[in-house]
Amino acid sequence: METSAKCSLCGPIPDYASEYHSDWATEHWGGGQKLAPQVSLLKPHKVHHTYDFLECPKCGALFLLENDIAATGSGDYDQSVVTRLSAEDTAVLREILHRAGLATEDPAGLAGRLLGLPDDVLNLAGIHLWERDRELARRLLPALVDHYAAHGGGVWPQNWPWRFLYDFTTTQEDATLLLGELDRHPATPDLDRLRAFARVTVCSICRSIDTDAPTKIRLGALPPGLRALRRFGVSAHIDVWECPECDSLHFCESEDGIDGGLFRVGWMQDRIRPYLRRPESVEAKVIDDLFGHGGASERFIVTLGMRKDPDLVRPLVPRMVRRLANKPARWLHDALCELAQDPATAASVLASIAKLNPTNALVDSLAARARAV
Repeated sequence: METSAKCSLCGPIPDYASEYHSDWATEHWGGGQKLAPQVSLLKPHKVHHTYDFLECPKCGALFLLENDIAATGSGDYDQSVVTRLSAEDTAVLREILHRAGLATEDPAGLAGRLLGLPDDVLNLAGIHLWERDRELARRLLPALVDHYAAHGGGVWPQNWPWRFLYDFTTTQEDATLLLGELDRHPATPDLDRLRAFARVTVCSICRSIDTDAPTKIRLGALPPGLRALRRFGVSAHIDVWECPECDSLHFCESEDGIDGGLFRVGWMQDRIRPYLRRPESVEAKVIDDLFGHGGASERFIVTLGMRKDPDLVRPLVPRMVRRLANKPARWLHDALCELAQDPATAASVLASIAKLNPTNALVDSLAARARAV
C-alpha cells in the first residue's frame, strides 16, 4: 500500500483545503479556491450529515470533512473544509472504523488513544461509536469513567468524556451500566451530575415525565406510581413534587386544581432546591436567573417568594411588568397587584409601565391599581 504522501490518488490533495458552495462566494471570499477533484474519489464513512471521515481507497489515508453551513440560510456562504489527518490519528481511527466486530484486546488503551485525538475528530469518533458500534462504546465505558473521575473537566459541551458518558443516560440498559461504573468511584460534583441523569432514566416512579412536554394528570386520580411523589404544597396552582427514588424535582401546574401537568425541572433543580427549602438564603441574582427561564419556573419563583417574603421578589418587578406586557397572564397580574399595595413598589410598577409601548388590558388594570395606592 502506498504511503499517503506518495499516493497517486490522494497525494495531490492538500493537507488543508476549503471550497465555498456558491460561485459568487468562491470568487469574492475564497480567492477562487476549489477542492481538488480527487476529493470526490475518497470514500465517505457517512458518520454525520455535517461532519464525516473520508478515506482514500488506495492508501487508507483519512481526511476530516466539515460542511460549514452558514446561519444566513441562503447557501451563499456555505463551505466545505477537508483536512488530512496525521498518520497517528488515522491509525487510532482505523481501530474503530475497521473493527468489523473483531475483539478489542485492550479497551483501556484504546480509550486513552481516542482521548488523544483532536477535539473535532474525537467528537466524530464518538458519534460513530454511539451510532454504529454500541458494543465497543460499552467496552470503553470503564476506562472513560476512570478518566472522567480522575480529571473532571466540567459538563457538556466543554468536556468530551462528559458528552460521551451522558449518552449512556438515555436508555435504561446503558444507564444501569453507567451507574455500576460510577459506583466504583467516590462522589464528586461532576460524577453526581452524571449519576442524577442516569438515576432518572432507570427510575421506576418518574422516568416517564418529560422536561418539555407536560405529563397530563388529574390531581385526584394519579397513576399509582406518581402517587409516591412528595408534594411541597407551594400553592394550588403551582407546586414542586419530588421523587423519593431518584430525587428528581418536577413542577406541577394547574389552573383549576383538578387537571394539571407535570414538567421535569431538569438541570435547574440544583438551584431550585435551595430556593424551595430556604428561599431567603438564595442570592438575588440566582432568583433573577431562575425567573428568567420563564414558564413554570417564573410562576414558582414568584408564588413561593410572595408566600415566604415578598421582599424576595420585589427586585423582579420591572421584569415582571415586561413579562405581563409580552405574555399576559392573570396570575402575574394578581401578584403584581398584591406587591403594588406597597407605595414604593407601586411607584416602581408605574415607572416600568411608562416604558412600555404598547400595553394590554392586564397592564392597564395593573396601572390603575398602582395609581390608586
